[in-house]
Amino acid sequence: MPKFPKIALTAAIVGLSAPSAVAAQHAPIATESTAPSPAYADYADLVVAAPVIVDATVRSTVRLKPTDSAGLPPSMARLYVEADVSALIRGTDAMPARLGYTLDVPLDAHGRAPQYRKSRVLLFARAVPDQVGQIQLIRPDAQRGWSAAGDALTRRIVRETLAPDAPPTVTGIANAFHTPGDLPVRGKRKSSCRRRTTARFR
Repeated sequence: MPKFPKIALTAAIVGLSAPSAVAAQHAPIATESTAPSPAYADYADLVVAAPVIVDATVRSTVRLKPTDSAGLPPSMARLYVEADVSALIRGTDAMPARLGYTLDVPLDAHGRAPQYRKSRVLLFARAVPDQVGQIQLIRPDAQRGWSAAGDALTRRIVRETLAPDAPPTVTGIANAFHTPGDLPVRGKRKSSCRRRTTARFR
């Protein structure tokens, strides 16, 4: 078995999604004419969480042994992927021409993993400390098939996120309370309550 960087031999993706959700993201990459329009909210979540966003083309994939895929159910496999960088969409440091990362994928009915070689993808990731050329996807579906619409939307959200006047990110609810009362509805009074929530920002 080839020697892989240390990142390939650990659970590089934090928090496995339900197999059905992951399977939907790792279906064969659609052509530009058949790809559905990207969802703003979904891409916004990826962009906000990813300090590194890369437009790349998959060069090779190697399926890791079960001993190197701890925590995966039998219906999934872990791949070590190498991809050639076409463009760095977001990131503060220079990227090498080739990146490596692990990707958890669903297996088909015959136990085969999806084929990604030569596929153009968008990667939403973070750099791996002290391992040049290695990245870690921010979540299981953070490799997306490239499309002009997805690329344009990603770049738009990056600009919005990094704009000087961008609103702060909501990180949680600091406190909340409600006051019992009635709300008038066309001459009648409808039992309800008034609520107030305070958010936490960064």
